[in-house]
Parts: sequence; C-alpha cells; structure tokens
Amino acid sequence: MPQYYLGLCAIAKDETPFLREWVAYHHFIGFEKIYIYDNDSHPPVRDSIADFYDRHICDSYTIPGKAMQLVAYNHCLKNHGDEFEWLAFFDLDEFLCLVQDKDARTLLRDYEQFSALSINWSVFSSSGKLSSPTGFVTENYTQHIKYSVNSKCIVRPATVKMPFTSHHFLYHHGLAVNAMNHPSLGAYTPLAIDKVRLNHYQYKSQQDYEERLRRGDATYKDFNPRELAHFYSQARTAFSGERSILPMAA
Repeated sequence: MPQYYLGLCAIAKDETPFLREWVAYHHFIGFEKIYIYDNDSHPPVRDSIADFYDRHICDSYTIPGKAMQLVAYNHCLKNHGDEFEWLAFFDLDEFLCLVQDKDARTLLRDYEQFSALSINWSVFSSSGKLSSPTGFVTENYTQHIKYSVNSKCIVRPATVKMPFTSHHFLYHHGLAVNAMNHPSLGAYTPLAIDKVRLNHYQYKSQQDYEERLRRGDATYKDFNPRELAHFYSQARTAFSGERSILPMAA
C-alpha cells in the first residue's frame, strides 16, 4: 500500500521568489509530499525553503544540465512512484485550482478507475506589470486570458510506463481522462473546467518573463519555444478578472 495518497513532482531552476508560495499552497490543498528536482538553482532549493524539508514535506535532488525535465520525471516515477496512489507533475508557474473541493484528494477519489486525470490550463496575463512585484503570484496576477485544451496530469504511478512529454504519459493499462471522464488525446484534453483547473502564470511581469527566457527551457536543449514577442502579444489580449483561487491561497 502506498505511503502517501497524493504527491507532486517538479523541476526548478532559479525559482526562489516563487518557491515558498507554490509549495505551501499545494501542501495546504492536500499534496502530502513534494519532490523538487533542483536544476542548478542559486541559491539551492533546499536552502531557500529549508523549513519544509525539516517538516518532511519536501525532498529534492540536484539535477544539473539542460533539458532535464523528462529525466527528472522518469527518476521520480522509478524511484518514488510506489510511494503514491496519485502523483502530479506540475511546473512552478502552475497552481492547481479546485473549484468545488477544498482538498485535491477528495477530487481524485472520483477517478480511481482511471490512469490519470488531465487538467486544463487556465492561462493568466502579466496583469500589466513590467517589474516583478512583491507579494504572492496568485494575488498579483488575476487577469485571465483563456482556458486551454493544453493540460497537465496527475497520474496513478502503478499504471504508468513512462512520461512521453511533460504533458502526458504512456500507460501500462488504462487511460487518462478529464474531469468530465472524457478521454484525453495526448497532451490535450477537452475543456472541463467546472471542477478543477490548472492556473498557469506563464508570463508574470516583463522582468520575470525576461529572466525566464534567460534560464532556458526545461524540455528543449537548444531551442526555447518562448520569445519576448509572446509577452508583448499577451499584453494586448483582452482579459477578464479571475479570482477563484484566492480563498484557498489566502
């Protein structure tokens, strides 16, 4: 029997300003153990949030090099998959937003017959910010751009063969579904946002976005799918206010 019902895996590089909020928030909504793969962060992840390690909420590995995301995911599945009934694979700019439940474990009990729950992105803009603000990500960025068929997974490790991309996995058996029990198609899933979403703060401020470009991409070694033109484009996009995550983040 797994030691934990729900865990979380991520790779991080120089995410110090955002680490504490991201870990505290996900632990608060039911993630019992979080593995962070530290991709040459300065300061190291363990030093930035040592108290979470002291409380055995977090553990980490140092994983140097470029494009190490899938290497990290494979390592976590192989070495820690049997510790969890469910294991999520999110980035540090992604926050799980529970629309109906207060605990992610309550949500997942409805999907135990499947291999994974695929969760749609809910994409947020820079909210007009040019420089990095103080305070929390979830409070600073409330201007919503769109819901996306792009998705991320919470998987049942016992059914997983390997990660295919950072967005979807290959399974020994079973299938991934969205929150409406509709099958996912690789990295994409039909929109199902009434129960759960994955808030994606991919832009933050222009200063943060430029720093993200400098760090490079966690998946592609010699290619970065992001460019500054994308930031300027989103700044001209129509948006609406979206604050549903705030009661949980408070």
